Amino acid sequence: MDGNGADGGSTALRANRRRVVVGGALTGLLAAAIALHVNPLDTRSTRTDLPPSQDALPQAVPATRHEPTASRAPAAPPVDLEAVRRRAWEKIGPRLLEAESAGRGDVDICLRDLGDFLEHRKRGVPKFSRQILSLSGKWQLVRGKLPFAAKDRHVRYLSEQFERNVFKPDELKSVLEAIVARYVKSLQSRENELLVHCRADISESDLAAVEAIPVAASNEKFSREFERLVHSVVSDVQVGLGVDVAQTVATLAAADIAVVVVRQVGTAAATQFGVDAGILGAGAGASWATFGVSLVAAIVADAILDRLIKAAGYDPAEKVTTKVHGSLERLQSLIVDGDAETREKYDALLNIAAGDPSPRLRKKAGAAIETIEKSGRLGLRRDLIRLNELRARLRAEALKRLVLQGEAL
Repeated sequence: MDGNGADGGSTALRANRRRVVVGGALTGLLAAAIALHVNPLDTRSTRTDLPPSQDALPQAVPATRHEPTASRAPAAPPVDLEAVRRRAWEKIGPRLLEAESAGRGDVDICLRDLGDFLEHRKRGVPKFSRQILSLSGKWQLVRGKLPFAAKDRHVRYLSEQFERNVFKPDELKSVLEAIVARYVKSLQSRENELLVHCRADISESDLAAVEAIPVAASNEKFSREFERLVHSVVSDVQVGLGVDVAQTVATLAAADIAVVVVRQVGTAAATQFGVDAGILGAGAGASWATFGVSLVAAIVADAILDRLIKAAGYDPAEKVTTKVHGSLERLQSLIVDGDAETREKYDALLNIAAGDPSPRLRKKAGAAIETIEKSGRLGLRRDLIRLNELRARLRAEALKRLVLQGEAL
């Protein structure tokens, strides 16, 4: 090989060596850099003969106390108690109307008992007719006409036969009192149901209502407060009832109400039969015993005529039976509905009292209305309806004070 070739080869060899050296150095630097990145050097002193720095010792990390933080709900807006009471009253109002309407409907249901009683007792009328037209019956008539005989001898005989074959006065009294008592109990039942519904409407649909009306928390408390308020509002409610039962209506004392109503209605019925003083006697309306005898006598006097008993040539028993049946139907009408003339007068007085421009006439009409209502001449139906109306007013006023005004102990 010539000199130039040798020099060229030598030059190439040296170049390769340099590249190897540079490459090795670069590789070392790269490895050192990687090691430094993974395990960085501690810049602090690495001398082992010195005591370790306090900073180098592991430090105890103080425990961090985490105080419990109470979660506070957002403050509730204040309850508008007046608005709550108004909402409660809006729910109760329709129920009051329903209860009064139902009470009015119960009147006719209870009065059916009188019709059933009289219809059943009509079965004894034919026997009664045959008895008074028998020979012994006619003899009683003759004896009653004798100069020394008691004036009402024959009437008493007829009454005895009527009681024996048709009904006794006390039986009629018991039926009438049972009708009134049954009606009063129906009012109690419907009212109890009303109170349960009213209390449920208040407490279940509006939780704030219990705060506004605390007695709504239980049926017992609600009913007890209602009864207390009923008694307290009696004097504040204009009674306007034909029977003097304001206090007994407040307690719904069935027996007491029945006694008053039956006495007034029964006495009015006997009077409307046109019983004269000779038959009624002194103090005819003072007691049921006197009234009962008088009423039976009135039925007999209305149905029995001397000319029928004295009639010859035919048997008038059927005609007497028809007359007695008619008298019993008239009796039922007078007891239930009073007499038509009094009802017409009463309605006219109501119009005057309500709309006449003269205060003096309105006052006089009011006094006349009160007299008629207390007479019993408007009939049992009207008295029971008025009883329902009075109780409805007491009920509404008591609930208004309890719910709307929040009057409670």
